[in-house]
Amino acid sequence: MSETKRRVISLRGPGQVNEDNKAAEAIKPGHLTNIDGSGNLIKNTTTSGDLSKSFALERDEFGSDIDVAYAVNDVVKIGAFAGGDRVLALTPSGQNLAKGARVEADNAGRVVVYSSGSVIGRTIEAVNNSAGPGDARVALEII
Repeated sequence: MSETKRRVISLRGPGQVNEDNKAAEAIKPGHLTNIDGSGNLIKNTTTSGDLSKSFALERDEFGSDIDVAYAVNDVVKIGAFAGGDRVLALTPSGQNLAKGARVEADNAGRVVVYSSGSVIGRTIEAVNNSAGPGDARVALEII
């Protein structure tokens, strides 16, 4: 009998979960999120400053996994994570993340190798997504 390992966004630490906002755009579990001026949830567009470490979570209570995106106007389940918590985040094509690499947010709700923004975490695994073709998942520890 084979065992299927459940894929989740929250890897360690529960995060502060809420379902307070609707999506203003399509959002995948693992996207770093923020709230727009109308009170709707969007993919994070800020790369520096005091960033919220809030990630969209999967809707496991509905049987949805981490590959099922939220559509516009869906209520989004998010987790706000603190230092030491671990999450499965998204990283774009073109990124080659070594284990232990410090990461920052890009302007589309994903994490990239730190260059000049605000460090939000460090990778706990190596992920080479330099050839893409799309986003990949990377486990990281929030700092």
